Amino acid sequence: MKKFSLQFMLLAFFLLFNHQLSAQKLTVESLEQITDVSASMFEYQMIDNNGNYASIVKVMIPKDGVRFDGGMLLDQKKWDMGEYWVWLAKGATKLIIRVPDQLPLEVNFRDYGLVVGSKNTYRLVVSDPSEMQSQLPVSGFTVSGVSFRMVHVEGGTFQMGATGKLADEADSNEKTVHSVSLRSYLIGETEVTQELWEAVMGSNPSRHKGEELMLDNVGKLPVENVSWDDCQQFIKKLNTLTGKVFRLPTEAEWEYAARGDNQSRGHKYSGSDKLDDVAWYSNFFMPMPVGEKQPNELGIYDMSGNVWEWCEDWFGAYDDSPQMNPKGSKQKICRVIRGGSYDDYAKDCRVSNRNCSQQDIPDGHLGLRLAM
Repeated sequence: MKKFSLQFMLLAFFLLFNHQLSAQKLTVESLEQITDVSASMFEYQMIDNNGNYASIVKVMIPKDGVRFDGGMLLDQKKWDMGEYWVWLAKGATKLIIRVPDQLPLEVNFRDYGLVVGSKNTYRLVVSDPSEMQSQLPVSGFTVSGVSFRMVHVEGGTFQMGATGKLADEADSNEKTVHSVSLRSYLIGETEVTQELWEAVMGSNPSRHKGEELMLDNVGKLPVENVSWDDCQQFIKKLNTLTGKVFRLPTEAEWEYAARGDNQSRGHKYSGSDKLDDVAWYSNFFMPMPVGEKQPNELGIYDMSGNVWEWCEDWFGAYDDSPQMNPKGSKQKICRVIRGGSYDDYAKDCRVSNRNCSQQDIPDGHLGLRLAM
């Protein structure tokens, strides 16, 4: 009897240990305070035991059955596919996310320089590494009959900033070369097209529309005249339609992909030292259909020229210390844009060139590329 009990206990321990080994742990892609009227709308207000208004954390996670707990959790609600709203009391510092067959993920707001305030809104983007692995190396998606592709970018370490030949034309904001390490991710094979935007949003905000210009491939022009805020609404609806968690790339992810990750040949522009081979730029009166120039080392098109591309980050000075999956500046002045456009000089199309724009202002030179 004792022998049987011991064998049973060993078997139970083995099964539990094996389950822990096989379970995947969720990872945080980003956490930041955002501007959103939801937290101040009357119907979403919630008051804690001290009489303070709570704050909302919008958790973007492509899972069902998600539960949250942690210090001063007040309530939760599944708002859309892949989006949960969690109310936290003022002063809360952490949130624990529990998903079936996953290890719990504890998110400490202080790690991101945040403490939950009153009537604020935060966005937390969470990814599942196991899903990422199942999608490699190239993934295709279809929304309302419009297909697009995402390219795998192998994680690694690179020197970010005006390295080598890039230094000759570099602005001061790109001259602090520093080491950056990134995990693997997916990025759009092309910029988001007008046909994809319209399939998701139901309208096309672009100044240069293909049908008006009598182009054959009318839907393949990159969408432009979109603000950073517009892009967030587009991504939210896209995630609802697909059940995935798309996002904008961070500035570091954008540059690493533009350089060709660990396959980089050290080109000045994305895919070549000869800009005419890979980009629409300088003195074009409009953007051109995506994917018609040569791709870079990873098979990604138009990362130099055509339209500027929004990144997730706030713009700020580089830090010369080594960085791991950096999320940009904490100074909320303007959002990073990268790549140059059809109406910019060659200098602006270099892979290290940086610029920024106000997040609520659209522009006919500004589009986006997805990441996940």
